[in-house]
Amino acid sequence: MRTILLAIKPKWAEKIYSGEKTIEFRRIIPKCIQPGNEIYVQVNLYESAPKSMITGECIMRVQAFSPDGKFSDDILKKGCLTEQEMSRYSRGRGVYALAVMAVRKLTVPVRNAKRAPQNFLYVLEQTSDKYGVYDFNSRGLLSHAKWADGEEYWYSHGNIKRIKYPDGREINK
Repeated sequence: MRTILLAIKPKWAEKIYSGEKTIEFRRIIPKCIQPGNEIYVQVNLYESAPKSMITGECIMRVQAFSPDGKFSDDILKKGCLTEQEMSRYSRGRGVYALAVMAVRKLTVPVRNAKRAPQNFLYVLEQTSDKYGVYDFNSRGLLSHAKWADGEEYWYSHGNIKRIKYPDGREINK
């Protein structure tokens, strides 16, 4: 499951934590959770100013998409918006309704070491196999590899044409 850092205003975060808001509206969403698939994404909620901290986490998935920003009264109510507020937000453009589940507010908020996201950022992920440990940057591109034999390789901007493993295996991209 991909993890993203999602910027949200403090008033909306509080409504999510209280359970009042179960739908989050967004004009732009990560490619990994586009409509039509049942993909869920782990979300770290970054509350914008004045808090400027990660205050909680949840799971989200696309519940609906409206090309003109018009949703049923039920979906608007779950998102804590009126029809007029949605009209101002969408400005006639497409809007995604993301279902919010498994919400957890952090007891101690975390200051974000990176820059604050304008909308969302992919969170660095790490994976490993018997050959080594691999770090992926926010765009999902390999940025660092540490082989099991101790050698390390750093990749600039994830631009990798060929990866050569210590055992001689190669992957061409």
